[in-house]
Amino acid sequence: MGCSYVGIHRAGGQDFLQCQSNGQPLQERSLTQEDRDLFAAWIGAYQRLQVTDNNPARLLELGRAMHQWLDQRNWLSNLQENASSPPFVLEFRVDRNPDKEALRFLEVPWELLADAA
Repeated sequence: MGCSYVGIHRAGGQDFLQCQSNGQPLQERSLTQEDRDLFAAWIGAYQRLQVTDNNPARLLELGRAMHQWLDQRNWLSNLQENASSPPFVLEFRVDRNPDKEALRFLEVPWELLADAA
């Protein structure tokens, strides 16, 4: 079974979001401040939902928003198509010795990812 992953890595002082499948890079793009702001918003929303009402419909809505963001340019779709065999395993990781921004990426509640189906 091959593992697909989405991760942040730093090169030349810039953070990049990269998708790989079976050890092969598929896509990469720069991580923007807007992306970082989304991460903070998702983390905050998830924490509020856990404390206040843990509303399943709102959790699903949050998971769908995260899925939509991650599937820009069909990233998730491409990862699923390139998976060698079921199950489709998606791993989120960062470079060794991560900085604060990379750790924030890992704090995003990725376990909520949900497609529109």
